Amino acid sequence: AKEILTSGLIAEVNTDMCIGCGTCEENCAYNAIELKDKPIGFEEVSLIIKKSSINSGLCKGCGTCAVTCPNGAISVKHYDFEQINAMIKTYL
Repeated sequence: AKEILTSGLIAEVNTDMCIGCGTCEENCAYNAIELKDKPIGFEEVSLIIKKSSINSGLCKGCGTCAVTCPNGAISVKHYDFEQINAMIKTYL
């Protein structure tokens, strides 16, 4: 059996506050963040914007992304059961 060490913390993005600048992605030492397309539909126009997305299996909860986010859109939270399972599956 493999041993998995965690900090018990994980970063979480508030997508309403995220401006999609990519600063968090650039500064993540664990490659746990990527910008993903998020479609936004209006009555006659549809737009696709970028929003940060955290891979809970790779995130170590170090907080670098939260500190470097210019909009304060990222916070560090405790893992929940689903996130712990995702991390285990990533490393097995």
